[in-house]
Amino acid sequence: MDIEYLLFLQNLRENAPAFLNQTFFVISEHITTALPYLITMLVYWCIDKRSGQYIAFNVIGGQLVNTTIKNSFSVNRPWIRDSRIIAAENALEGATGYSFPSGHSTTAASFYGSLAVILSKFKKVWIIPCAVIALLVAFARNWLGVHTPQDVAVGLITGVILLFVFNFLLDWVEKKKNRDLIIAGIGTLLTIIVLAYSYYKPYPLNLLEDGTPLVDTAKMIYDTFSIAGASIALMIAWVIERRFINFNEKGSIKARALRFVVGVVLYLVFHKIIKFALINNISVYWYKFIDKFTAVLFIVMLYPALIKVFQSKKKES
Repeated sequence: MDIEYLLFLQNLRENAPAFLNQTFFVISEHITTALPYLITMLVYWCIDKRSGQYIAFNVIGGQLVNTTIKNSFSVNRPWIRDSRIIAAENALEGATGYSFPSGHSTTAASFYGSLAVILSKFKKVWIIPCAVIALLVAFARNWLGVHTPQDVAVGLITGVILLFVFNFLLDWVEKKKNRDLIIAGIGTLLTIIVLAYSYYKPYPLNLLEDGTPLVDTAKMIYDTFSIAGASIALMIAWVIERRFINFNEKGSIKARALRFVVGVVLYLVFHKIIKFALINNISVYWYKFIDKFTAVLFIVMLYPALIKVFQSKKKES
């Protein structure tokens, strides 16, 4: 049934105008990658710290859960299951590893779901565009032939469930001292367990006639190291910022705009320096771990520390 649905969409895609297919590709690839990081920076640094933390926990937590499920079930992509499926060529680069559940769909539900929860406090109507964007991402993955309906459905459901989980946990932390240490400790331990599990577990070894693996399991492990670095950094940086930095995200519109622009520029420079220093000196697994670890550390702790120093000097003057 799922394959027949994808074949139906494939027929529509092959006869659709190029701009429509390109639109679905942009929806699929670009609004679940750089955009969540940029908006998280904007919200966390310049608008509302608690909301920024909520988005970060959902996006990173969603990716960690998604990767764990992918590695556990090891479900092949649609074109491996049925040779009649021909995925859109421009979508194949982002469709490595296993298929179930859809990581793009989980990220879409985590990120745009977080925005819906935050914005609905002002006007409930904001839920509608956020939900529509998340559903469009999921449909785009089907349209491009890289995921089945069940892949995107479980991806969306995973993200939605975590919206409630992290909202509860962040509220729970505020009600009693040292609960942040409990959450950070458990989160770090679970991340290490997921990393060890994904690294050491046996994966199905299905080969093509020329001996090439159907699925590059190294890529799955590579992705796990990447998100594990982000997760552990979030746990550490979140606690340190809460306890020792506690920067103020408020200020004039001009000050906030400048803070955001400077932060993004410094982040890009910082990221390039880390990449240059590490890329040829350590294994690809640990490179991706440190790459994401330092990126999240900068966003959640290092730049807020610079903001706090600047605010303190401004107050003294």
